[in-house]
Amino acid sequence: MRNLIKPLLLVSVLATSVSGVFAAPGEKYPQTKTRVLSTTEVANLNTAQRRYAINEIYARHGLLFGDMEIRRNFLKFNWYKPQPGQSMAVTKSKFTRIERQNVERLGLARELEQASTKADDYEAPSVAADYHSPYAGTSKAWKGEHFPETRLVRLDFNEVLAMSDSQKRYAINEIYARRGYLFQEMALRKQFLGSSWYKPKPGRSMKTVASTLTAIEKANLSTLTAARAAN
Repeated sequence: MRNLIKPLLLVSVLATSVSGVFAAPGEKYPQTKTRVLSTTEVANLNTAQRRYAINEIYARHGLLFGDMEIRRNFLKFNWYKPQPGQSMAVTKSKFTRIERQNVERLGLARELEQASTKADDYEAPSVAADYHSPYAGTSKAWKGEHFPETRLVRLDFNEVLAMSDSQKRYAINEIYARRGYLFQEMALRKQFLGSSWYKPKPGRSMKTVASTLTAIEKANLSTLTAARAAN
């Protein structure tokens, strides 16, 4: 009987990840269902590993992958129960809060990696030139920052009125971007991902981000919002 215990213990150890999470046979990233991955953990995964971890979360909830290679890979495991006709949106609705955050973190890391590889080719989006920032292009401006004055000085209401609506909107979003707000609108997210200073923090609400603004940024946010309403 003593000889039979050893292999059973060995199987138990092999079926458990380093974090102590029980893994189903063939499951590579079981921790994505029990806790939110840290920034360091996500950074330590390469592109292929992040993609696999994301697909594994979808596989747990029965997504029938269109990519046959991915489908065949998961069909090897008895825990994968694909649901024909189940859309990706329906599959996402089955995620737990932890899984949703992990998909967001893993996906964002891929976006940031892609953005960094294209940094040399990145061209900042054009903003109408109704108003010219006195700091843009100076040593006080961060690379790719259009309105550094919104963190440096209190804006004059009449000066802000000289901005086009698109400039005001961009300046408001830039304030939130500096503080790591993860924009839900993909066009906005991609707009700022080209700047190395943009460090989005998944899971932080706009209210939480707003609480981190400096007194100058809060005052300028109010001025910009009021000026948009006045025009």
